[in-house]
Amino acid sequence: MVGFAARWPPSNAPSPAGRSSRWPLTTWWAAACTSCGGSRGAARTGQPLAVAAAGVAALAIVLCFAEASSHFEEPGSAYLYARHAFGAFVGFEVGWMSWLARVASVASLSVGFAQA
Repeated sequence: MVGFAARWPPSNAPSPAGRSSRWPLTTWWAAACTSCGGSRGAARTGQPLAVAAAGVAALAIVLCFAEASSHFEEPGSAYLYARHAFGAFVGFEVGWMSWLARVASVASLSVGFAQA
């Protein structure tokens, strides 16, 4: 039996990235994350301000994690904080969801860059 990975992508299907290398794919991703329309017209539509606001929000989350980590001696990050605040069941759920999100993101990025 042939596995899924051996059959994917189908031989007649076009590659999503065409014949691009990793560098154009990376720059396209960066442009898509920072402005919805690529680099054209970003300054006119207020998108740099939106990116700066998202950066401030991310900084606030980082500072919250830094403050929470100062209250604990053992490692554990979000799992530890959720377990302490909401109990063992919620801590278990947060731990597994964090692990699954990290595995899924690394897997999808690996596939994306391998097919580029």
